Amino acid sequence: MAEDYFYRYRSLAGESQEWVRRSILHSQHYFSAPFSFNDPFDCRPNFTLNGTKDQLVKYYEGVLARCCPEMSRQERRADARRRVSDPESDPTSTANFAKFRAMYHEQVTVKVGVLCISEVPDDLLMWAHYADSHRGICLALNRNDPFFAIAHPVNYQKLRPEVNPLFDTHEEMLDRSMFTKSDHWSYEKEWRILQYKSGAATYTLPTEALAGIVLGAQIDPAHEQLIVEWALASPSKPWVRKASLSNTQFSLSIA
Repeated sequence: MAEDYFYRYRSLAGESQEWVRRSILHSQHYFSAPFSFNDPFDCRPNFTLNGTKDQLVKYYEGVLARCCPEMSRQERRADARRRVSDPESDPTSTANFAKFRAMYHEQVTVKVGVLCISEVPDDLLMWAHYADSHRGICLALNRNDPFFAIAHPVNYQKLRPEVNPLFDTHEEMLDRSMFTKSDHWSYEKEWRILQYKSGAATYTLPTEALAGIVLGAQIDPAHEQLIVEWALASPSKPWVRKASLSNTQFSLSIA
């Protein structure tokens, strides 16, 4: 079953219940800004500007070419050299580098919207952390729907990724920033879908994206009834199954 779907663990506590209702009945999902994530390292790479003065000048020339296309090549070169030579604007100075790094982190952690999904529906920690200690649900999303063709797996490693605008393209920096996490989180088997332009907001997925709903092993009976009612009213007609505790192992069964 697992290989056919992506999964999204959801709590039913407080305001989260309304978000679940909107996801089931209207295919609406909130893409969150990374600054709200529970991992303080998430989307915060090791930002550097290690390079020669000539490489800094070349970088600034590229920035000026994008933001000031009316400038000639000679004007861009002269302005770039001035910026790098002036202590007030030299990006490698301690104060300016701190501002530069903070600006980059804001671009990534505040202005990008992220939908986090998983390959697995039965991870005990995922149920505990994201589904209110097994009292919530897990949405099963149709992995074969064209919408999920843009989903990208998260890479897990021991060292923080390094980004350096002097050598890396904008796409390379975003890729390392958004899709690299500590190997402490590898059990999540996470994939992500990003919204760069519109940022954190509510987005409507295709109706067919919702294939099923897994009820938590400790879901409240009233919540269980509510989810079943929403599933019956949903235009996607998702199946509903329930997780149960194994009698012999520290694991869940879904049936």
